[in-house]
Amino acid sequence: MTISPVTAQRLWHFMLLIGGAALAIASFDEARWGVAQTTAEPGMFNYEPWYGDALTLLSDREQNALATPQIAVARARAALRGQALNARALRQLAIVDQSTGDERGAMALIQASSAVTRREFGTQIWLVNHYASAGDVKQALVHYDLALRANGNAAELLFPILTRALSVADVRTGLANFLRADVPWMPAFLNYAIAQTVHPEDVAAFLVEAGGMPNDSAYEGLLSAFLSRVVTMNQYDLARRTYLSLHAGPTRLLAAPDFVTASADNQLGPFGWQLTATPTIGASFVSEQSGAPVALDVFAASSETALVARKLLYLTPGRYGFRLAYAKAQMGSAGSATWQLQCAKAATVTTIWKFAPAVRADGENEAVFDLPTGCDATYLDLVVAGGDDQLGSHFGVRKLAVAKL
Repeated sequence: MTISPVTAQRLWHFMLLIGGAALAIASFDEARWGVAQTTAEPGMFNYEPWYGDALTLLSDREQNALATPQIAVARARAALRGQALNARALRQLAIVDQSTGDERGAMALIQASSAVTRREFGTQIWLVNHYASAGDVKQALVHYDLALRANGNAAELLFPILTRALSVADVRTGLANFLRADVPWMPAFLNYAIAQTVHPEDVAAFLVEAGGMPNDSAYEGLLSAFLSRVVTMNQYDLARRTYLSLHAGPTRLLAAPDFVTASADNQLGPFGWQLTATPTIGASFVSEQSGAPVALDVFAASSETALVARKLLYLTPGRYGFRLAYAKAQMGSAGSATWQLQCAKAATVTTIWKFAPAVRADGENEAVFDLPTGCDATYLDLVVAGGDDQLGSHFGVRKLAVAKL
Protein backbone atom coordinates (compact mmCIF):
# COMPACT_ATOMS: atom_id res chain seq x y z
CA MET A 1 0.00 0.00 0.00
CA THR A 2 1.37 3.42 -0.98
CA ILE A 3 0.73 6.28 1.42
CA SER A 4 0.65 9.84 0.09
CA PRO A 5 2.89 12.48 1.70
CA VAL A 6 -0.17 14.25 3.15
CA THR A 7 -1.52 11.02 4.61
CA ALA A 8 1.91 10.13 5.95
CA GLN A 9 2.20 13.51 7.68
CA ARG A 10 -1.26 13.13 9.21
CA LEU A 11 -0.42 9.60 10.29
CA TRP A 12 2.84 10.70 11.90
CA HIS A 13 0.95 13.42 13.77
CA PHE A 14 -1.58 10.87 14.96
CA MET A 15 1.11 8.42 16.04
CA LEU A 16 2.85 11.13 18.06
CA LEU A 17 -0.42 11.89 19.79
CA ILE A 18 -1.30 8.31 20.70
CA GLY A 19 2.23 7.05 21.32
CA GLY A 20 1.98 7.33 25.08
CA ALA A 21 -0.98 4.98 25.30
CA ALA A 22 1.03 1.76 25.01
CA LEU A 23 3.20 2.74 27.98
CA ALA A 24 0.20 3.14 30.26
CA ILE A 25 -0.99 -0.45 30.56
CA ALA A 26 0.62 -1.31 33.87
CA SER A 27 -0.82 1.58 35.84
CA PHE A 28 -4.34 0.18 35.65
CA ASP A 29 -3.43 -2.73 37.91
CA GLU A 30 -1.71 -0.77 40.68
CA ALA A 31 -4.47 -1.76 43.09
CA ARG A 32 -3.72 -5.43 42.39
CA TRP A 33 0.05 -5.08 42.67
CA GLY A 34 -0.01 -6.44 46.19
CA VAL A 35 -1.24 -9.79 44.86
CA ALA A 36 1.62 -10.04 42.35
CA GLN A 37 4.14 -8.91 44.92
CA THR A 38 3.24 -11.69 47.33
CA THR A 39 2.97 -14.51 44.78
CA ALA A 40 6.01 -14.01 42.51
CA GLU A 41 9.55 -12.81 42.84
CA PRO A 42 11.14 -10.78 39.98
CA GLY A 43 14.02 -12.53 38.17
CA MET A 44 12.89 -16.11 38.87
CA PHE A 45 12.24 -18.54 36.01
CA ASN A 46 10.87 -21.51 37.96
CA TYR A 47 7.35 -20.10 38.16
CA GLU A 48 4.50 -22.23 39.39
CA PRO A 49 1.26 -22.44 37.35
CA TRP A 50 -0.94 -21.22 40.22
CA TYR A 51 0.73 -17.82 40.06
CA GLY A 52 -1.56 -17.23 37.08
CA ASP A 53 -2.65 -13.64 36.66
CA ALA A 54 -0.22 -12.34 39.27
CA LEU A 55 2.72 -13.15 37.01
CA THR A 56 1.33 -11.18 34.10
CA LEU A 57 0.48 -8.29 36.39
CA LEU A 58 4.10 -8.30 37.50
CA SER A 59 5.38 -8.16 33.92
CA ASP A 60 3.01 -5.34 33.06
CA ARG A 61 4.26 -3.34 36.01
CA GLU A 62 7.87 -3.88 34.99
CA GLN A 63 7.43 -3.79 31.24
CA ASN A 64 9.73 -0.80 30.74
CA ALA A 65 12.42 -2.02 33.15
CA LEU A 66 12.88 -5.69 32.21
CA ALA A 67 16.48 -6.44 31.24
CA THR A 68 15.47 -9.16 28.75
CA PRO A 69 12.23 -10.46 27.22
CA GLN A 70 12.99 -13.94 28.60
CA ILE A 71 11.55 -13.01 31.99
CA ALA A 72 8.27 -11.84 30.44
CA VAL A 73 8.09 -14.99 28.29
CA ALA A 74 8.73 -17.27 31.26
CA ARG A 75 6.08 -15.57 33.34
CA ALA A 76 3.53 -15.56 30.52
CA ARG A 77 4.04 -19.26 29.77
CA ALA A 78 3.78 -20.13 33.44
CA ALA A 79 0.55 -18.13 33.63
CA LEU A 80 -0.83 -20.01 30.62
CA ARG A 81 -0.03 -23.36 32.24
CA GLY A 82 -2.21 -22.35 35.14
CA GLN A 83 -4.83 -20.54 33.05
CA ALA A 84 -4.88 -21.50 29.39
CA LEU A 85 -7.21 -18.67 28.44
CA ASN A 86 -5.17 -15.81 29.89
CA ALA A 87 -5.61 -12.83 27.56
CA ARG A 88 -2.94 -10.76 29.29
CA ALA A 89 -0.32 -13.51 28.96
CA LEU A 90 -1.08 -13.94 25.27
CA ARG A 91 -0.68 -10.21 24.74
CA GLN A 92 2.66 -10.18 26.56
CA LEU A 93 3.95 -12.97 24.33
CA ALA A 94 2.75 -10.98 21.33
CA ILE A 95 4.76 -7.96 22.47
CA VAL A 96 7.90 -10.12 22.71
CA ASP A 97 7.29 -11.53 19.22
CA GLN A 98 6.80 -8.04 17.87
CA SER A 99 10.07 -6.89 19.45
CA THR A 100 11.91 -9.62 17.53
CA GLY A 101 10.28 -8.65 14.24
CA ASP A 102 7.74 -11.48 14.13
CA GLU A 103 4.72 -9.34 13.24
CA ARG A 104 2.67 -12.30 11.98
CA GLY A 105 3.22 -14.28 15.17
CA ALA A 106 2.45 -11.21 17.27
CA MET A 107 -0.82 -10.62 15.45
CA ALA A 108 -1.85 -14.26 15.86
CA LEU A 109 -1.29 -14.03 19.61
CA ILE A 110 -3.11 -10.71 19.84
CA GLN A 111 -6.07 -12.15 17.93
CA ALA A 112 -6.09 -15.10 20.35
CA SER A 113 -6.02 -12.67 23.28
CA SER A 114 -8.89 -10.66 21.82
CA ALA A 115 -10.84 -13.89 21.22
CA VAL A 116 -10.57 -14.70 24.93
CA THR A 117 -11.94 -11.26 25.86
CA ARG A 118 -12.24 -7.87 24.27
CA ARG A 119 -11.89 -6.33 27.70
CA GLU A 120 -8.11 -6.82 28.04
CA PHE A 121 -6.90 -3.24 28.04
CA GLY A 122 -3.35 -3.92 26.87
CA THR A 123 -4.56 -5.95 23.88
CA GLN A 124 -6.79 -3.11 22.75
CA ILE A 125 -3.94 -0.60 23.09
CA TRP A 126 -1.68 -2.90 21.05
CA LEU A 127 -4.32 -2.91 18.33
CA VAL A 128 -4.67 0.88 18.56
CA ASN A 129 -0.98 1.26 17.79
CA HIS A 130 -1.03 -1.44 15.13
CA TYR A 131 -3.83 0.14 13.11
CA ALA A 132 -2.57 3.68 13.62
CA SER A 133 0.86 2.69 12.29
CA ALA A 134 -0.90 1.17 9.27
CA GLY A 135 -2.72 4.44 8.60
CA ASP A 136 -6.11 3.01 9.58
CA VAL A 137 -7.32 5.68 11.98
CA LYS A 138 -10.90 4.34 11.88
CA GLN A 139 -9.87 0.92 13.20
CA ALA A 140 -7.49 2.48 15.71
CA LEU A 141 -10.41 4.42 17.18
CA VAL A 142 -12.56 1.28 17.27
CA HIS A 143 -9.99 -0.22 19.65
CA TYR A 144 -9.78 3.02 21.62
CA ASP A 145 -13.51 2.60 22.16
CA LEU A 146 -13.03 -0.99 23.33
CA ALA A 147 -10.16 0.03 25.62
CA LEU A 148 -12.31 2.70 27.26
CA ARG A 149 -15.15 0.23 27.73
CA ALA A 150 -12.74 -2.40 29.07
CA ASN A 151 -11.42 -0.51 32.07
CA GLY A 152 -13.15 2.11 34.17
CA ASN A 153 -9.81 3.77 34.92
CA ALA A 154 -8.78 4.03 31.26
CA ALA A 155 -10.22 7.52 30.86
CA GLU A 156 -7.57 9.04 33.12
CA LEU A 157 -4.84 8.13 30.63
CA LEU A 158 -6.70 7.98 27.32
CA PHE A 159 -8.82 11.15 27.49
CA PRO A 160 -5.77 13.47 27.40
CA ILE A 161 -4.48 11.62 24.33
CA LEU A 162 -7.82 11.77 22.52
CA THR A 163 -8.24 15.45 23.39
CA ARG A 164 -4.89 16.29 21.78
CA ALA A 165 -5.76 14.06 18.81
CA LEU A 166 -8.83 16.18 18.01
CA SER A 167 -6.44 18.29 15.95
CA VAL A 168 -6.42 15.44 13.38
CA ALA A 169 -9.39 15.61 10.99
CA ASP A 170 -9.74 11.82 10.69
CA VAL A 171 -9.84 11.50 14.48
CA ARG A 172 -12.58 14.12 14.70
CA THR A 173 -14.59 12.24 12.07
CA GLY A 174 -14.27 8.96 13.94
CA LEU A 175 -15.12 10.48 17.30
CA ALA A 176 -18.06 12.33 15.73
CA ASN A 177 -19.47 8.92 14.79
CA PHE A 178 -19.04 7.79 18.40
CA LEU A 179 -20.81 10.93 19.63
CA ARG A 180 -23.76 10.35 17.31
CA ALA A 181 -23.88 6.74 18.51
CA ASP A 182 -23.78 8.01 22.12
CA VAL A 183 -21.11 5.58 23.32
CA PRO A 184 -21.12 5.30 27.13
CA TRP A 185 -17.82 7.12 27.73
CA MET A 186 -18.58 10.10 25.47
CA PRO A 187 -20.22 12.44 28.06
CA ALA A 188 -17.23 12.02 30.37
CA PHE A 189 -14.83 12.58 27.48
CA LEU A 190 -16.58 15.78 26.42
CA ASN A 191 -16.55 17.02 29.99
CA TYR A 192 -12.78 16.41 30.12
CA ALA A 193 -12.04 17.87 26.67
CA ILE A 194 -14.08 21.01 27.35
CA ALA A 195 -12.33 21.67 30.65
CA GLN A 196 -8.78 20.78 29.58
CA THR A 197 -8.32 21.60 25.90
CA VAL A 198 -5.96 24.39 24.93
CA HIS A 199 -7.32 24.29 21.38
CA PRO A 200 -11.08 24.89 21.67
CA GLU A 201 -11.31 25.27 17.90
CA ASP A 202 -10.65 21.51 17.62
CA VAL A 203 -13.44 20.70 20.07
CA ALA A 204 -15.76 23.07 18.20
CA ALA A 205 -14.96 21.42 14.86
CA PHE A 206 -15.63 18.02 16.44
CA LEU A 207 -19.02 19.10 17.81
CA VAL A 208 -20.05 20.72 14.53
CA GLU A 209 -19.09 17.63 12.53
CA ALA A 210 -21.11 15.46 14.92
CA GLY A 211 -24.11 17.76 14.50
CA GLY A 212 -24.17 18.67 18.17
CA MET A 213 -24.75 16.54 21.24
CA PRO A 214 -27.43 13.87 21.77
CA ASN A 215 -30.64 14.96 23.44
CA ASP A 216 -29.85 13.09 26.62
CA SER A 217 -29.59 14.16 30.25
CA ALA A 218 -25.99 12.89 30.39
CA TYR A 219 -24.99 15.80 28.13
CA GLU A 220 -26.95 18.46 29.99
CA GLY A 221 -24.90 21.57 30.60
CA LEU A 222 -21.98 20.52 28.40
CA LEU A 223 -22.74 22.92 25.54
CA SER A 224 -23.14 25.77 28.01
CA ALA A 225 -19.85 24.78 29.62
CA PHE A 226 -18.08 24.74 26.26
CA LEU A 227 -19.41 28.12 25.14
CA SER A 228 -18.44 29.58 28.50
CA ARG A 229 -14.95 28.08 28.27
CA VAL A 230 -14.41 29.52 24.78
CA VAL A 231 -15.47 32.96 25.96
CA THR A 232 -13.27 32.66 29.05
CA MET A 233 -10.39 31.98 26.66
CA ASN A 234 -11.27 35.26 24.90
CA GLN A 235 -12.14 33.54 21.63
CA TYR A 236 -15.36 35.44 21.07
CA ASP A 237 -15.64 34.86 17.33
CA LEU A 238 -15.20 31.10 17.79
CA ALA A 239 -17.96 31.15 20.40
CA ARG A 240 -20.29 33.00 18.01
CA ARG A 241 -19.54 30.69 15.08
CA THR A 242 -20.04 27.60 17.24
CA TYR A 243 -23.34 28.93 18.59
CA LEU A 244 -24.59 29.52 15.04
CA SER A 245 -23.24 26.27 13.59
CA LEU A 246 -24.82 24.16 16.33
CA HIS A 247 -28.11 26.13 16.21
CA ALA A 248 -27.73 26.44 19.96
CA GLY A 249 -30.47 29.05 20.26
CA PRO A 250 -32.25 31.87 18.40
CA THR A 251 -29.96 33.89 16.16
CA ARG A 252 -31.56 37.11 17.47
CA LEU A 253 -30.10 36.43 20.91
CA LEU A 254 -26.69 37.45 19.60
CA ALA A 255 -27.85 41.08 19.55
CA ALA A 256 -30.96 41.09 21.78
CA PRO A 257 -30.90 41.56 25.56
CA ASP A 258 -34.66 41.20 26.13
CA PHE A 259 -35.94 38.59 28.55
CA VAL A 260 -37.11 35.77 26.31
CA THR A 261 -37.19 32.16 27.45
CA ALA A 262 -34.03 31.15 25.60
CA SER A 263 -32.18 34.17 26.91
CA ALA A 264 -32.66 32.91 30.45
CA ASP A 265 -31.75 29.33 29.53
CA ASN A 266 -28.58 28.30 31.35
CA GLN A 267 -27.85 25.86 28.50
CA LEU A 268 -26.65 28.83 26.46
CA GLY A 269 -23.86 29.95 28.76
CA PRO A 270 -22.83 33.56 28.07
CA PHE A 271 -25.34 33.87 25.23
CA GLY A 272 -28.14 33.91 27.77
CA TRP A 273 -28.33 36.19 30.77
CA GLN A 274 -25.83 35.29 33.45
CA LEU A 275 -27.18 36.26 36.86
CA THR A 276 -25.42 36.49 40.19
CA ALA A 277 -27.20 36.08 43.50
CA THR A 278 -26.04 35.91 47.11
CA PRO A 279 -28.08 36.28 50.32
CA THR A 280 -27.38 40.02 50.28
CA ILE A 281 -27.31 41.04 46.60
CA GLY A 282 -28.32 39.62 43.25
CA ALA A 283 -30.87 39.19 40.47
CA SER A 284 -33.34 36.54 39.38
CA PHE A 285 -35.99 36.17 36.70
CA VAL A 286 -39.69 36.65 37.33
CA SER A 287 -41.62 34.32 35.03
CA GLU A 288 -45.18 34.21 33.82
CA GLN A 289 -47.32 31.10 34.28
CA SER A 290 -45.94 29.51 31.11
CA GLY A 291 -42.43 29.81 32.48
CA ALA A 292 -41.30 32.59 30.15
CA PRO A 293 -39.31 35.28 31.98
CA VAL A 294 -41.00 38.66 31.80
CA ALA A 295 -38.91 40.72 34.21
CA LEU A 296 -35.75 40.83 36.24
CA ASP A 297 -36.01 41.08 40.03
CA VAL A 298 -33.01 42.87 41.59
CA PHE A 299 -32.12 43.35 45.26
CA ALA A 300 -29.16 44.73 47.20
CA ALA A 301 -28.69 45.06 50.94
CA SER A 302 -27.37 48.25 52.50
CA SER A 303 -23.75 49.02 51.57
CA GLU A 304 -23.61 46.14 49.04
CA THR A 305 -22.40 46.75 45.45
CA ALA A 306 -21.96 44.11 42.74
CA LEU A 307 -22.41 43.18 39.10
CA VAL A 308 -25.61 41.12 39.19
CA ALA A 309 -26.50 40.54 35.51
CA ARG A 310 -24.45 40.14 32.33
CA LYS A 311 -25.32 39.46 28.68
CA LEU A 312 -22.87 38.89 25.83
CA LEU A 313 -23.87 40.80 22.67
CA TYR A 314 -22.54 40.82 19.12
CA LEU A 315 -23.30 44.24 17.65
CA THR A 316 -22.05 45.94 14.50
CA PRO A 317 -20.43 49.39 14.78
CA GLY A 318 -22.80 52.34 14.80
CA ARG A 319 -25.30 54.31 16.88
CA TYR A 320 -27.81 52.47 19.08
CA GLY A 321 -30.87 53.36 21.08
CA PHE A 322 -31.26 51.94 24.59
CA ARG A 323 -34.72 51.66 26.23
CA LEU A 324 -35.35 50.66 29.80
CA ALA A 325 -38.38 50.45 32.10
CA TYR A 326 -38.36 49.67 35.81
CA ALA A 327 -41.06 48.31 38.11
CA LYS A 328 -41.80 48.25 41.89
CA ALA A 329 -38.84 50.43 42.72
CA GLN A 330 -37.75 50.81 46.34
CA MET A 331 -34.36 52.46 46.46
CA GLY A 332 -32.29 53.23 49.52
CA SER A 333 -30.45 56.49 49.94
CA ALA A 334 -27.48 56.47 47.55
CA GLY A 335 -28.78 53.26 45.97
CA SER A 336 -28.25 52.98 42.21
CA ALA A 337 -28.50 50.78 39.13
CA THR A 338 -25.83 51.36 36.48
CA TRP A 339 -25.99 49.83 33.00
CA GLN A 340 -22.66 49.63 31.25
CA LEU A 341 -21.41 48.40 27.90
CA GLN A 342 -17.95 46.88 27.78
CA CYS A 343 -15.89 46.16 24.68
CA ALA A 344 -14.29 42.70 24.83
CA LYS A 345 -10.98 42.35 23.00
CA ALA A 346 -8.59 39.48 23.56
CA ALA A 347 -7.67 39.59 27.26
CA THR A 348 -9.01 43.11 27.92
CA VAL A 349 -12.49 44.44 28.68
CA THR A 350 -12.96 48.20 28.38
CA THR A 351 -16.02 50.16 29.48
CA ILE A 352 -17.26 52.31 26.58
CA TRP A 353 -20.66 53.53 27.89
CA LYS A 354 -22.55 53.93 31.16
CA PHE A 355 -26.17 54.82 31.92
CA ALA A 356 -27.54 55.26 35.45
CA PRO A 357 -30.98 56.93 35.40
CA ALA A 358 -33.00 57.23 38.59
CA VAL A 359 -34.84 54.00 39.35
CA ARG A 360 -38.57 54.78 39.17
CA ALA A 361 -41.52 52.49 38.54
CA ASP A 362 -43.21 54.89 36.11
CA GLY A 363 -42.24 55.76 32.55
CA GLU A 364 -39.32 54.67 30.42
CA ASN A 365 -35.69 55.67 30.22
CA GLU A 366 -33.98 56.19 26.88
CA ALA A 367 -30.37 56.74 25.92
CA VAL A 368 -28.09 56.59 22.90
CA PHE A 369 -24.61 55.09 22.61
CA ASP A 370 -22.06 54.75 19.83
CA LEU A 371 -20.31 51.45 19.31
CA PRO A 372 -16.84 51.92 17.76
CA THR A 373 -15.26 49.59 15.26
CA GLY A 374 -13.28 46.68 16.67
CA CYS A 375 -15.89 45.86 19.33
CA ASP A 376 -17.47 42.80 17.73
CA ALA A 377 -18.19 41.34 21.15
CA THR A 378 -19.57 43.42 24.01
CA TYR A 379 -20.94 42.83 27.49
CA LEU A 380 -24.07 44.56 28.74
CA ASP A 381 -23.77 44.64 32.53
CA LEU A 382 -25.99 45.74 35.40
CA VAL A 383 -24.12 46.94 38.49
CA VAL A 384 -26.26 47.57 41.58
CA ALA A 385 -25.56 49.44 44.82
CA GLY A 386 -27.87 48.94 47.80
CA GLY A 387 -27.30 52.39 49.27
CA ASP A 388 -27.16 53.48 52.88
CA ASP A 389 -30.66 52.75 54.17
CA GLN A 390 -31.18 49.76 56.43
CA LEU A 391 -33.59 48.10 53.97
CA GLY A 392 -31.29 48.51 50.98
CA SER A 393 -32.73 48.55 47.44
CA HIS A 394 -35.23 46.36 45.60
CA PHE A 395 -36.63 46.87 42.09
CA GLY A 396 -37.72 45.11 38.91
CA VAL A 397 -36.64 45.56 35.27
CA ARG A 398 -39.69 44.99 33.06
CA LYS A 399 -38.37 46.18 29.70
CA LEU A 400 -34.94 46.24 28.09
CA ALA A 401 -34.15 46.84 24.43
CA VAL A 402 -31.18 47.70 22.23
CA ALA A 403 -31.78 48.75 18.61
CA LYS A 404 -29.56 50.23 15.92
CA LEU A 405 -30.63 53.73 14.85
